[in-house]
Amino acid sequence: MTVDGLEISQLGTQTWMRAELAAGHHVLRCRGGNSANARWVNIAPGDMRFFDVQMLPGQYICSIRETDPGTGRAGVLSGSRALQGQ
Repeated sequence: MTVDGLEISQLGTQTWMRAELAAGHHVLRCRGGNSANARWVNIAPGDMRFFDVQMLPGQYICSIRETDPGTGRAGVLSGSRALQGQ
């Protein structure tokens, strides 16, 4: 997982990560196998946003989608924290 071109984490099954980003425009990118997908987001000051990164079993294509806060918090509670680079 990268944000604005910097790798911030490698996510596994049922893992989550937290990233504190400055307000403004950012590019989130996931890579799986030979594919890479990006999502462009604008973050307002004080925003808390949740994104779900998925790779379907047997496929090497990842996707990034924004989820509602309830779904995002539930994912955090049911998963474990991924190791993050600094």
